Amino acid sequence: MVYAIEYVSSSFISAIAMLFLNKFSDFEIDVVGFLAILGEGSIGANAHIITFTKWCLIPRLLPAPQVLLPAQRPENLKVKEAYVTAVESGNISACINHVAHVLIDAEDIQRNETRCVRIVRNPEHPDRPIRPKRLSPLLAVNLLGCGCSVGLFVASVVLNDGMSMLATLCLSFLSTLTGVANHWDLVAKDPAIQPKPDEVLPRGDLVVRYPNGSFLVVKCNEQVARELYFTREDIRYTMVQRRGIYRTISLTGTLLLMLGVIFLANATKALQLAWAVIYVLLNAAYWSFAALPKRYHWDLDRYKVTEVGIERPNFNDNRFTDALFKAVLFAQGADWARIGEAAAPRTKIWDDWLDLAEVEALSCGRSKAGEYQDLKWPNRVEFSGEIQPFPKDWQPHPAWKALYDKSRANNEVVVEKQNANYGRCGSDVSFSAKAGAVSAEKVYVSD
Repeated sequence: MVYAIEYVSSSFISAIAMLFLNKFSDFEIDVVGFLAILGEGSIGANAHIITFTKWCLIPRLLPAPQVLLPAQRPENLKVKEAYVTAVESGNISACINHVAHVLIDAEDIQRNETRCVRIVRNPEHPDRPIRPKRLSPLLAVNLLGCGCSVGLFVASVVLNDGMSMLATLCLSFLSTLTGVANHWDLVAKDPAIQPKPDEVLPRGDLVVRYPNGSFLVVKCNEQVARELYFTREDIRYTMVQRRGIYRTISLTGTLLLMLGVIFLANATKALQLAWAVIYVLLNAAYWSFAALPKRYHWDLDRYKVTEVGIERPNFNDNRFTDALFKAVLFAQGADWARIGEAAAPRTKIWDDWLDLAEVEALSCGRSKAGEYQDLKWPNRVEFSGEIQPFPKDWQPHPAWKALYDKSRANNEVVVEKQNANYGRCGSDVSFSAKAGAVSAEKVYVSD
């Protein structure tokens, strides 16, 4: 029994000892080459802004450079899924342009929430081009990658490591090659409306409906509306226009990446460890860069955005009817809600409710300068600026409930069909009769 215990103890101690290394030369880090191609998510999320700035041309270390060498380059910026309707003109769009989405910064808009902003040309910079910010987090990560390249090259020369030096050259100039192939500029927007200096442009107010049932009302003139929401954002590649040349550069870049990984695998252990630390650092830096709001990377001083508050506090009113009425209130009309893919089901109850909502909205008038006091904290000014009055004796959801109960009391045949796009938006319109809403299809027939 004693011998058995001693054997088990010695075996356990030997197993623990196997987890540790006796000397540095036993440390295997040949896998460090794979670190050069990791980090696709953080690079892919901001590939367009990385290649927008001219800093993409400097030699530097870049995680996952293969993301910037796609088989086919995009011809326009990514769009955001939403439905845009112009209040006055009736123009519609099934998506939001990238620049407009970045300008408004609507990433955190909540379910059944309504927000209103006013966008005007900045009088200080009315004609400033849309471009990346010169001083931004992107500049910091680019300089970090360049500094790492210089440091590794110097260390490789000092330590007489030719393989590490070749890996540094291949992987650093690969980023320059991707910049040459993908550097682009935004095609100048030339809207149909070109106002005269003393001309007052017509209203271009529009309503954006997001898939989560939220609304964004944008108050602007027709020129700004067309620039931001109804004109396609095309890309013009500045250095390489022909597809054949781009594919040749893409092939060359792929070969440089493979050669760099091979050279890196044959570097000395000390420099491989340095490479591993640097790629972990760069991946963390680019991940942090990708996590920042996109407005940190774009220079959009051409426009001035002002929030428009609402006179009524926003707590305890998170139903879809409340959100829709606020959109009608800000837009000062309900016709937009019936255009194209309607904002509400096409039924008599909803049509009557929209008519009532429009009457109440018009009775309140347009937004005006003022201060909004939070009822929870009477002594604190929550918002100061442009405020939209709210009806004092009319509530959106009870009004809808009254119309619904009236239709049942009159023994009418009521067929409620949810619009396909409305259902896709995920708003909470599937309620019971008690809650005051309709499911996808309910039929009530008199006896």
